[in-house]
Amino acid sequence: MRMKPIEKQFVNSARHSERVAEQAEQLVRVADPQAGQRLLDVGCGNGAAPIHLANTFGLDVTGVDVDPEQIALAASTDHAAARFLVADATRLHSTTTNSTPSDA
Repeated sequence: MRMKPIEKQFVNSARHSERVAEQAEQLVRVADPQAGQRLLDVGCGNGAAPIHLANTFGLDVTGVDVDPEQIALAASTDHAAARFLVADATRLHSTTTNSTPSDA
């Protein structure tokens, strides 16, 4: 779902982006992440959460979003271990060969 300009103005605000990143950190912290582990952020928007998680935990993060403008914004941010793709998450294909639907 693509956002309207007024929605983008809100979700891309510094305050909202910071809150989203902090909430993502709280959720991921429960999983006891280890540096180098991979994380996929579906609907990553402007990339605030993936970048924060990569920097905080040393994770290898991929963010995907259907909105090319949001991905362009995310990709324009300085980040070391986060990459961003324009993609529809309902059409992503796993590259993992040893997982089954019951592994999810």
